[in-house]
Amino acid sequence: MVLEPAERSDDEGTNSGSGCTRRRKAVAAVAAGARPSGGDSRLRAANPDRGSTRRYFAGLTAFAAVAWPVLFCRSTSAALGSDQLTIAEWEAIWTRVLERHVDEAGRVDFAGLKGDRTDLDRVVAFIAAVDPASDPARFPSLAFRLAYDINAYNALAMKGVLDAGVPESFGALGRLWFFSLLSVEIGGRSTSLYNFENDVIRPSGDPRVHFALNCMVVSCPRLPRTAFTAAALDRELDRAARSFIAENRNVRLDPQNRLVYLSAIFDRGARTVDPRPGRLGLQHG
Repeated sequence: MVLEPAERSDDEGTNSGSGCTRRRKAVAAVAAGARPSGGDSRLRAANPDRGSTRRYFAGLTAFAAVAWPVLFCRSTSAALGSDQLTIAEWEAIWTRVLERHVDEAGRVDFAGLKGDRTDLDRVVAFIAAVDPASDPARFPSLAFRLAYDINAYNALAMKGVLDAGVPESFGALGRLWFFSLLSVEIGGRSTSLYNFENDVIRPSGDPRVHFALNCMVVSCPRLPRTAFTAAALDRELDRAARSFIAENRNVRLDPQNRLVYLSAIFDRGARTVDPRPGRLGLQHG
């Protein structure tokens, strides 16, 4: 069975709420067994005695018709006007996501987020449209660029896990897929989380970013409950570094055997202690 489209109204095809409503009504008609009749493109009620084959294919068509408008309307409503946000507005939306769905220990409530993802979708839609390369005027300093990059990485990692499902563990193949093969959109360009971290974030030269990036697994640094901001970035990165190093799971002393156990994060391209007074972290080798 082939469904022909109903006659278009003047404003159909726009991103308006009425367009989505009309599509959902058409979906409901298809799901109820509606079909086109003769040369008339409008939907009419189907005869229930047409046989199991017709009902089977009608069911497949109904499923496709249900899925597309729902996904289309949600994605367009999230993306509509996303590039018009200011950086401060975007950071406020991201902070709202973190406050609602991240606890004091940095754990994400993915079950709650799944039913309340509108703000996260807006954050990610902004990332897809805007970044320092595509709109440099919005990012007048390194602090603006780095704060954006850290927030963007964490938001994209969160969305990736939300879309794919929370894994019980990240094996080698899982890490390869999630960080290297899974495509993310940043400033109108497709890349991966691996390339974003290594080609964009790490070259910033601030070793403390390693303590701010969260890949959504338990061994990662804890997510803060507020967005990183340009105005307070130096203080926020120091706090993230000190918090990470203070946890016994990340840095553990064994005086008896004269050993220091360090998180694998310290191996990520880092070689020497940052010599600047009062600084924590490692210099890239």
